[in-house]
Amino acid sequence: MAAGQRVPVSFTDNKIAMTATAEVIAKDAADQPELVYQASRLLFAMLVMAIILESALAVIFGWRVFLEFFDGRGVRTVVMFASAYVLVKAFSLDFVSQLLAIYGVPATSTAGTVLLTSLVLAGGSASVNALMVALGVRQNRRAEDVERKPGPSKAWVSISVQRKAAQGPVEVLRSEVDAIAGDAALVGVVSKQTPASRLLKYFWRDLNRVPRSAGLELDPAKCYQFVLAARGEEGHVFYRDVSGADLTKTGEGFEPTPRAYRFAAGTVVDFVVQL
Repeated sequence: MAAGQRVPVSFTDNKIAMTATAEVIAKDAADQPELVYQASRLLFAMLVMAIILESALAVIFGWRVFLEFFDGRGVRTVVMFASAYVLVKAFSLDFVSQLLAIYGVPATSTAGTVLLTSLVLAGGSASVNALMVALGVRQNRRAEDVERKPGPSKAWVSISVQRKAAQGPVEVLRSEVDAIAGDAALVGVVSKQTPASRLLKYFWRDLNRVPRSAGLELDPAKCYQFVLAARGEEGHVFYRDVSGADLTKTGEGFEPTPRAYRFAAGTVVDFVVQL
């Protein structure tokens, strides 16, 4: 019956048959203690399973080999989802279909509900907590931003190398120069990327990046020059700045003068240089 619908109700009072009209009133789930209790128990079970899954996979995620190749990449998400899916299928833990049933939605365990349960568990305890907040079982809390960012008075810079002629190690040199009054501050660099390169950067740790994660912390009040030194096939050393300009080593400096940059506070700039 829909909310607001009126239906006749027959009853007997002192052996006298009587008829009255009743109106259906929708009641918020949060006002039904039994419903909240059942949902809380189910969500708590989901939270326990998510914590167990996180703790078990922490052994793999903390493995030095995993950190060397996949730290900061999107492989963790794939591993979490695959593990959650196996767990749900192996133990028939279709929490989503059970939760729908508690709230009066006719539902049976299907591939869709199994997929949704796996995705929620793959999100870890934070994902289950968000679900509890949305259903009113737990009070809302402000989620902390887990993405690492520079401080409001600093900037981050990284340099990635695309190897072409370079052989062996590539040296990245940094120097400070005097800032020019009124000089524009760099806020970002847009590099050409293919769909494959955009996808792979989330799954594979870039060993040709300095630093390998986060960024070099710089002072926005100063100007910086970056020079990359590499050795070619014939053994000669050649130099380039982060703009891609070829440099020649002279006495105490380079010709032409490497391009200098001043970075806006709070920004993250990624240079890509082909060597």
